[in-house]
Amino acid sequence: MLLLLEHYFDQLSEIQYVHWKSNSHLDAALNGETDLDLLVSQRDAQQFRKITIEHGFKQIISSPEKQFPGLEDYLGFDPASGRLTHLHVHYRLVIGKQYAKNYRLPLEESLLNSHQVVSGVKISSVEWELAFLIIRA
Repeated sequence: MLLLLEHYFDQLSEIQYVHWKSNSHLDAALNGETDLDLLVSQRDAQQFRKITIEHGFKQIISSPEKQFPGLEDYLGFDPASGRLTHLHVHYRLVIGKQYAKNYRLPLEESLLNSHQVVSGVKISSVEWELAFLIIRA
């Protein structure tokens, strides 16, 4: 795991969040090889942003076709490894085709409340990940 992410997720322990997509690739994401998709409670959004900025992440603005309601992107640099890490931060579950996120699923609270911790990261339960995989397909 990138040192940056190890310290970052330690600080997020009091924040209600969950890594909710592609948990089978969590190790790769924690090593900066792919992005991390985090769902964050809207109640904790301000504190989440504060911790994220304090850890050196920079908010990035995606191209217009990749901008969706309730989604923010952050880029972080891990000095120890020289790797970048990319956070997709969701505050609402809006899904759909690649460039047309047009379905809102009001399931955030249920997903946030049913997590497990793996490698120091709160991840969605297997049941929720399977349900979202089927819905997204």
